[in-house]
Amino acid sequence: MLTPPTLSETDVRLAAAGDRSAYERLVRRCAGLVSAIALSIVHDVGRSEDVAQEVFVAAWKDLARLRNPRTFLPWLRNMTRHLAFRMLRDRHVPTAEEHLAGRADERATATEQLLAAERDSVLDDALMALEVDDREVLLVYYREGRSLRQVASLLDLSEPAARKRLSRARARLREGVEARLGDFAVSTAPDSKLAANVMALLPSTLGSGAAVGASFKAATSAGATWLSFVAPLAMLAGTLGGISFSVRKLRARARDEEERRGIGRYGLMAGAAASIAVVGMGVATVFSLPLPWFIGLWAGFIFTWDWLVLVYLPRVTARRLALERAEDPSAASRQHRERVAALALMALVTACSVASLALLLRVLLSGT
Repeated sequence: MLTPPTLSETDVRLAAAGDRSAYERLVRRCAGLVSAIALSIVHDVGRSEDVAQEVFVAAWKDLARLRNPRTFLPWLRNMTRHLAFRMLRDRHVPTAEEHLAGRADERATATEQLLAAERDSVLDDALMALEVDDREVLLVYYREGRSLRQVASLLDLSEPAARKRLSRARARLREGVEARLGDFAVSTAPDSKLAANVMALLPSTLGSGAAVGASFKAATSAGATWLSFVAPLAMLAGTLGGISFSVRKLRARARDEEERRGIGRYGLMAGAAASIAVVGMGVATVFSLPLPWFIGLWAGFIFTWDWLVLVYLPRVTARRLALERAEDPSAASRQHRERVAALALMALVTACSVASLALLLRVLLSGT
């Protein structure tokens, strides 16, 4: 079996803008994942397909609100689990006897009934005995062409973590049951009818949005623009205000024009570094740029800030500080305290920047 293609973020953007063709491609790509997650919870093929249809219809209605295409899969997985557990709460789940009786066909031969019972027993023997996470990873593994890479991608895991979960799930299965589960997962995988049914159920209010301009408009809607630009710009304003205050204070103590010019250059470089980092991260968020962009912007800002505070500024003020110590021996103690305070401030800025980057990476990688 061929490994399914990877998910297209372009299709997510186009679908969010109302492109039904792009959304149909997403449905076809994610049908195995969604129905596998639903099946791992509701224990019934028919009900899992009902959940899958409901998930895709609901996702179409809310897709325009998705800020980042990278969060599509985590968002879809969470919606599937929520709706599947809701079905368990709201609807009667048949017992094994009711399940088999409901599938019985009076016209079927005894052999056909035995084969149907044997197929259904796979659920009883394999799925019912496993934890939800184990059922989920096994079903996704088989329905995604036995590709560990696809399992890792679709369930937002690293390949080692996916391999560990799969190994754990296999170990918990009784001998010989996994092969039967694999046949069952493949034989009950949704066909093209699911995508056709979903597309038939979708409301047509969003219209068509195949044009790239429409997809960009969806990506930069009022909510996305507010969160991605206004908040960083507010943070930038505060940062530039702090830099301006420190520059004025330093220039007031300068002894000559050369020192004042040097302090002015320090302010310009610090302001430029902060502006590039903050605005760059906002732009990178809107355009869903790769993760190295975020790390590069952050690393560049920290390196520039530390160099300015530890190397450049001490060179600019060295002559004045030496004159102050010559004129007043007690100035050395005061200068030492100011140096410690500057280092503490630098450490605080660095720590806050590291925490902000960690939070940003967590959001980007989790998709929330």
